Amino acid sequence: MIKIQKPAEAPETLQKAQKLVEGWKKDYKKIRKRTRARERLASFVKSIDIDSSMYAASDVKSALVRSHYGKCVFCESRILHVGHGDVEHFRPKGGFTVFDSSRASQRSDLSHDNPYIGLAYDWNNLFLACQICNQVYKKNFFDMMPDTAEAGQDLSEMDDEKRREISEKRAERAKPFEDVHDEKAVLIHPSNENPRQFIQFDPMTAEALGAKLTSSGEKGFKDEDLKTARGGGNIIALGLNRPDLLAARAKHLVYLRSLFVLAVMNVTIWKAMADVPLALDEVKYDQEDIHGDALRQLRWSTSPMAEYSALAQDAIHQWRIDLPALSVEMHGEAATAGPAEKESTVNTGNIPLPVLRLQAQNKLFNGEQDESSPQGLLQNALDAYESQRKEEDREERRRARQSLHNDYNSYAVEFNNVRTKYNRAYKNNKKDKGSLNEEFKKEISESFLDIGMLAHILECEYEYAGVDNKGSKVAERRKNLRSLCQRNAEKAKNGEPLANNAAEFIQITRR
Repeated sequence: MIKIQKPAEAPETLQKAQKLVEGWKKDYKKIRKRTRARERLASFVKSIDIDSSMYAASDVKSALVRSHYGKCVFCESRILHVGHGDVEHFRPKGGFTVFDSSRASQRSDLSHDNPYIGLAYDWNNLFLACQICNQVYKKNFFDMMPDTAEAGQDLSEMDDEKRREISEKRAERAKPFEDVHDEKAVLIHPSNENPRQFIQFDPMTAEALGAKLTSSGEKGFKDEDLKTARGGGNIIALGLNRPDLLAARAKHLVYLRSLFVLAVMNVTIWKAMADVPLALDEVKYDQEDIHGDALRQLRWSTSPMAEYSALAQDAIHQWRIDLPALSVEMHGEAATAGPAEKESTVNTGNIPLPVLRLQAQNKLFNGEQDESSPQGLLQNALDAYESQRKEEDREERRRARQSLHNDYNSYAVEFNNVRTKYNRAYKNNKKDKGSLNEEFKKEISESFLDIGMLAHILECEYEYAGVDNKGSKVAERRKNLRSLCQRNAEKAKNGEPLANNAAEFIQITRR
């Protein structure tokens, strides 16, 4: 992540949309003054319809693409050559999820009501993101940092129970249409804050690391420690070390190292690079040769326009720090060399270099394959993708089954309501029994033809679910489900009452 510099003036479409927001805000304030305001306010916020054609309008998207240089705001991957990217709401336009305190690094299943409805068309709340960062990882996550105001003492002085107690107390969250600048969010705002203060990259492995600003590490609660904790929280929430992204950064790191080695093989560039306080842009070398080309490409790689520029900044900075030690080593070798060797080294300006903090990536050159090799990183990425798709498929089937169960039970309730209506009519002697039975059968034949189809769909679903699991429990569940569906279908046919089967369905379908 790097800091995003957007134009101060919002695109015209967003300026027009803000008039809608002002209207919402006025209505919200009016409702707040009434009785039962809490329920009314919640209902009002849910009733607001967010128009994607406004926040993702062409002038908005174009301004974001230009200010982000076509890169994802979170992972810095170039988007435009494979897609158009998503317009990402930093503070979610819908409900939000938080970290689950009982399961480290996991999201809570609860989607809270939305306090950020007023930011749906806010220029400072919109960014460009790749689909994976936006739709797979961040989604609607927006947690608060631990509330440090009540800590009153250093973390190291607390016992484990007290530390857990404080960590579960979150900083206060803004209410709808209120100012959000005082919120202590986990996610780093890409424009209002500088992500480089919180997240750094390992020049050996390309891993994203929470900036280690204090000795207390990720568990600190003081203001300076929050930067460390927030860095780690962002890496987890945004998936900045997901296998496919890590493999892409590792590949880029090999490319950067090749450029660096090629550049510093020239003595002039070597000496300038070893002067670490000297900015990379101030390293002077005007000759048009391969060393100069490499230096210019290194400069470009650290600019905001380049892909993975934060990684390049950290890697090149560390390699420059390592150069003086290598220089001493080379001087020692030169002192023991013969006159011809010394003269050759000086005249050519080409200096042999050892590997610069890229041991893991050397697998690319010696053919070894393990988890840290390019082949291993790629395999990890493919495995992670396959696992994620399977999990999404399971979740989709679970939701489909639950929806079918709900539909089936709704039919049962409606069927019983119809039956009750005709029973009452019969008891009140409004019509003769034969006439009522004819009307009853006609109504259920028109309204409940689908009940048998639902039973069939459910049965087929569990036949499918049992394909890869031939245990007796699956067979027993299918048998019980088939029996249950047949009983209800027979009851419906005979005009008998159907039970609400929610509990029985749950018992049968539990895995």
